[in-house]
Amino acid sequence: MNIPVTYMSGAGNLFTVIDNRELKLENEDGIKLAPILCNLNDYNSYNTEGLMFLNSGEHGYSFQCDFFNPDGSTGMMCGNGGRAISRFAQLHGISIDKIVKFQMAGDVYKVKTNNNNIQLFLPKPSQKPKKKKLVINDIEYKCYYSNTGTHHLVINYFKFWESDFFKFDINELAKGFRHHEDFKPHGVNVNFYFIKNGVIHLRTFEKGVELETGACGTGAISTALTAYKKDDLQFPISVIPPSGEELIIDIDGSYDKIKKVILEGPAKVIGQADIRIPDKLLIQ
Repeated sequence: MNIPVTYMSGAGNLFTVIDNRELKLENEDGIKLAPILCNLNDYNSYNTEGLMFLNSGEHGYSFQCDFFNPDGSTGMMCGNGGRAISRFAQLHGISIDKIVKFQMAGDVYKVKTNNNNIQLFLPKPSQKPKKKKLVINDIEYKCYYSNTGTHHLVINYFKFWESDFFKFDINELAKGFRHHEDFKPHGVNVNFYFIKNGVIHLRTFEKGVELETGACGTGAISTALTAYKKDDLQFPISVIPPSGEELIIDIDGSYDKIKKVILEGPAKVIGQADIRIPDKLLIQ
């Protein structure tokens, strides 16, 4: 079976996207295809951080998105993925000239596009930043846990290793947090940040990818909320991920009574391919 795929960047988060409105691939197909279509192999020439299906909208929604991590896990929200799929939908004939609603990860989200700049409106966090103390390799860390559609742990790295924030091995250091007993069985995404001139610099290790990613939308939100509470930053807050592509985080309402969170940044197509997938890998 030939599957046309589009590769997209959401502020440096890379995604494989499929227009599934006619293909009608099942959820089980996505679970099987994600490890193939997100990783370098005989079928695929890109490493991406998620697979997304664009599905037809129901009940008055403009479209629906299914998201799969590279390991096949699913059911979580991806902020930059939500922005990327919105731009993809617009490029494939779905009008998003004004604020519209779509479904993703069992919830409803609003989006507004301005060419490559996408504003995603998310519900208030189910868990705002909450302080935790964790001991990893005999070092005590003061962390903040939150759930902004996905579980996140935020650590201010600056106080420990000011000189090598962009050099330390995040993939190794994050493992102790990601697999910590407190977050079993699902684990947690791990964010390290420091603030310079009022701007957050952020590195994120994402579970399901099991590596550092170029950006993370829900991680940027969790970190911005933490920095507001802990470091007295004021919204809107600028976040610079490793990609260097700025994300802007804002809230509607006060911190104590958040109505919604706004995630804003670029989303664009970076490549396309027509991939032949053996029929035996798909649901019959």
